[in-house]
Amino acid sequence: MVYIRQSMPTLIIDRKKVGERVKSLREGFGLTGKEFAQQLGITPSYLTQIEKGQRKISVEAIFSLVNAFSVSVNWLILGEGPVYMPRQRGSVAAGRPALAREPMADYGVSPHDAKITQEVMRLVARLSPEKRRALLALLK
Repeated sequence: MVYIRQSMPTLIIDRKKVGERVKSLREGFGLTGKEFAQQLGITPSYLTQIEKGQRKISVEAIFSLVNAFSVSVNWLILGEGPVYMPRQRGSVAAGRPALAREPMADYGVSPHDAKITQEVMRLVARLSPEKRRALLALLK
């Protein structure tokens, strides 16, 4: 039997762009560096280095982002496709950030209004940080 080895294409990951995407996620959820790092199981200083593009993101941190916030790996690494993973068949939580999976009753939202609240959260997540701040100021 003869095996033909084909070389894999080289994937060049732009640390700075990945860092910008990580930072936009953190800011989008309104979390401090310390809070976000804690959610990912990394130190705040390592998170800062990732966000600034000074260090590459570890595989473990990528898995933490995927598990905690349903972030799409393609978006995180390549900047392609949707930010969040599509909803998986049979999974209520997939496709929504972890914070959106918290029981809505904890926030005074009735089950009837939960879908509306989740849709609002999805739309807000797509806004730039500046527009989110403007929206927050408007709501206050």
